[in-house]
Amino acid sequence: MITYFIFHIINAIATQEEDIPVTDERDKIIELKATRNSHHVFSAGMAMALISMTLGITPVFLFIAFFACSLLSEIVDNISQIYYHRIGV
Repeated sequence: MITYFIFHIINAIATQEEDIPVTDERDKIIELKATRNSHHVFSAGMAMALISMTLGITPVFLFIAFFACSLLSEIVDNISQIYYHRIGV
């Protein structure tokens, strides 16, 4: 906790920022909905990877699927945020 404060002070001195980024309730709701979509994609991908393991596909596929699901869920998160900002959730 103390290191967090020290790094925050050093960052404030180094960047000379005076404005605090403002996030309102709308931005928080959009972020939560996008995160929800991202988690759904990741969970579905991992479930499919585990099911494929029971069907006899090599364990290497599990690691490839983990990487692919992580990448895809991050893309879905960003696209969802852009979509929700445009439709005005």
